[in-house]
Amino acid sequence: MKAVIKACEYYNHTGIIVERGKKYLAEISGKWTDLIYSCGPEGYSSPNFYMKWMEHLKRHTQAPWFALIATIDCKQLDFHLMPEIFTAKASGEIVCYANDVPFMYWNNFGSLTLNVSEITG
Repeated sequence: MKAVIKACEYYNHTGIIVERGKKYLAEISGKWTDLIYSCGPEGYSSPNFYMKWMEHLKRHTQAPWFALIATIDCKQLDFHLMPEIFTAKASGEIVCYANDVPFMYWNNFGSLTLNVSEITG
């Protein structure tokens, strides 16, 4: 199951459905840009005083700027989705976003590709 996650979208509906308790492998590729700071799904640390001062405004305050964050059906089951194995906390659609300040998506560019496959056996 593959989806494109756009940096400029507040929520990216992937169409990828997971079932609670099942294990999945998330593989992520690409780069996206927050105005002038490019990174992959891992995001980036605050590069200056202004960004450090704004950290409390990020949608997911514990994750780095522009980290790929996933939810299940846009509910508060947020988790930082890196290329890894994960167990679904709930059943539903994976909905993703770049971790940014809610009103700053207008200056975001690029996209990541998310591929999720169920681990069986």
